[in-house]
Amino acid sequence: MPGNFEPFVQALPERSFRPLGTPAEPAVEATTPVAPVEVVAEPSEDVRKAFQAGYELGREELRSDVESIGESFVKSLQELAAFRAKLRGRYEREPSSNTSTGPRGNEPPRGLPGC
Repeated sequence: MPGNFEPFVQALPERSFRPLGTPAEPAVEATTPVAPVEVVAEPSEDVRKAFQAGYELGREELRSDVESIGESFVKSLQELAAFRAKLRGRYEREPSSNTSTGPRGNEPPRGLPGC
């Protein structure tokens, strides 16, 4: 029976295509009711005071950390300034080939800015 295709027709679902935007299967209703949400009361005075104390403690720790970082930054800047001064003093004491006079002896030195 090459022309009989009935088994294939029966295997297809009742509706192979559906209009765009419709769900594939009908929505199933929830069988268990959802528990109502409890209203949260304002925190007690003890809880509020404990929170405030923790907040203040964290704030003080942060302030001390910032002060510590600031102090190390200032120290680093001072060390940098001392290094630059030392380097500049060493540079100014070294003889340089740019400070010699020209070929005739009365010309301004070559290679210096503004000359």
